[in-house]
Amino acid sequence: MPTDLSELQGEVLALRCLLAALLTALPMGIQLRAWPAFDHHAALLSGQLGGPALAGFTRATTSLKARQPVSLGVSGLPVAAPSQRSAAQGVAP
Repeated sequence: MPTDLSELQGEVLALRCLLAALLTALPMGIQLRAWPAFDHHAALLSGQLGGPALAGFTRATTSLKARQPVSLGVSGLPVAAPSQRSAAQGVAP
C-alpha cells in the first residue's frame, strides 16, 4: 500500500519529537555546540532542495531552531547561542 503525504508528515513529526527530546536531555554545553553543526548540515542540504521540499525544510529548520537554548551572560541577560550570534553579525560559525 502506498504511503500518503499525511502519513509521511506524521512520521517526520515523530522524528522531530524524538530529536527535541534527545537534545534537551543533553548537557547544556553539548546542546550549544549541536546548533552550529545543525546549521552547517542544514545549509548543505538546503542547497540540494527546491520548490515545496525547500519550503517545508525551511519551515522545519526554523521551528527546530526556535528550541535552541539561550545561555545567560555575565550580566544575567540572555545571550544568543553561537549560531544565532554569527547569523546576526554576518559572521560564519
